[in-house]
Amino acid sequence: MKTDLDKIVVIRVDTDTRLGLSRLRRMIRLAHVFRENNFTPFILSRYNEIASCKLKSEKLLHNFCTMPGSSEKDVIDFYCDNYPDPILWIIDNPFTPPDIINYIKKKNIPVVCFDNWTGGLASDLTFNQLSGWNTKPIHEQVVTDAQYLITATKRCEHNIVPKISNPTRIGVYFGSADTAGDTFYAAIMLNKIVQIEVDFFFGPYFFYQPRFNNMVDTLSYPFRTNCFEDGCEDKLAECDVIICGGGQQFVEVCSLGPAVLAMTGEKNERRMVEDVEAAGGCLYVGDPRNEIYSAKVESFINELTVDPAQFVPMRESACRFFTRDGAERCFEKINGILK
Repeated sequence: MKTDLDKIVVIRVDTDTRLGLSRLRRMIRLAHVFRENNFTPFILSRYNEIASCKLKSEKLLHNFCTMPGSSEKDVIDFYCDNYPDPILWIIDNPFTPPDIINYIKKKNIPVVCFDNWTGGLASDLTFNQLSGWNTKPIHEQVVTDAQYLITATKRCEHNIVPKISNPTRIGVYFGSADTAGDTFYAAIMLNKIVQIEVDFFFGPYFFYQPRFNNMVDTLSYPFRTNCFEDGCEDKLAECDVIICGGGQQFVEVCSLGPAVLAMTGEKNERRMVEDVEAAGGCLYVGDPRNEIYSAKVESFINELTVDPAQFVPMRESACRFFTRDGAERCFEKINGILK
């Protein structure tokens, strides 16, 4: 039986070993902005225990399609058969094809996509800030401007001179799943650097935990492991330096406060990192599966230890690049197609 809800905005997002948690985190941030503006956000997902715990803690309306082997159309029909018609359908899944978007639009529901690599042009509005980083939009309904990037992390103070730990504390975070195993390349590279201690941050979907456990005896520095869950970003923010990949995780860690060293070989991600580096907001340190610029990393850490104050502008630049109002900007843009 359908229930009575008002001004419903369906937010369709999954979290799993392929997609990780970043998309869910940014959609939760956007959902809160919709709720603050008197809409009813409703997060729709395939069942996942981690996502379930996260959504319950956020006190957002949500439900899960639990049908085994369900197709995307099954998920859509699951909602439409049980809940009132929404005024908008938001999709944050990079693999949603045009026929699925058109299936929703045939129900007279506008569709907005985030970083859709396959079907974004079929939607009424697409935010391709990550997959189309600051490129010229290929269509008028595609947004690629960096000011629309959504950050889900807390804002840290950037205008204070950091007190560098002794030894230098380095955080390593490559997302919730790290399906490419970049954590290992960073861990091995750090063996070349002295007077450091390392915090590894693994998400709940980390592919290679057994492999990591087998390599710990080869590490020459003291280290800790942390599960990246709620509150863990506070631990990341306490690091002097964060080594990360590109994409959404890069956006998140740049907003935390520590100096950021990013390594990625993916074309769009590298373009983003290099643009931020050119603006003084981070340091690009290579492709983990090709060549990591270990000498560049070592030099940076040594300079940071000697004169921490010189890297305050780096932190401030990263903060300016990734503003905290991306979710609000997205809301205003989306609200424009509803009027």
